[in-house]
Amino acid sequence: MDHQQTNPRPAESLVWLMLARVRLLYEDLQFLQNELLADAAAPTPVADAPLHHRGQIRVEVRRIIVRIRTDITAPLVVEELKRSGFPFTAQRPVCNVGNVLKRFVAEGFLVELESGSGRRPARYELAKAQ
Repeated sequence: MDHQQTNPRPAESLVWLMLARVRLLYEDLQFLQNELLADAAAPTPVADAPLHHRGQIRVEVRRIIVRIRTDITAPLVVEELKRSGFPFTAQRPVCNVGNVLKRFVAEGFLVELESGSGRRPARYELAKAQ
């Protein structure tokens, strides 16, 4: 009797092939997920943000004053914002930042150490509860 060489279990070969493909897809998904997580963890430059995002300056000023913590002035915050590439739309950014700082005092986030007068800017520090 002549036996032809055939695959005795074609269904089993198909299952192994499918498992190998699923394993490759799983590895690709893990790679893409790791890339997305790395991109999300990377800081986004402020200059890439939309120019007229309402409230964006408050978010950026808060980020800066949390880092500085004490002896905060509007000109100092403006310099930090310019250094980070913040897209100012106001003609006088110091006034804009000064208003944000005053609002933070009203909200209890900052404490005014010294009132500003003339060319001398007001000085602030982070409230103790922060």
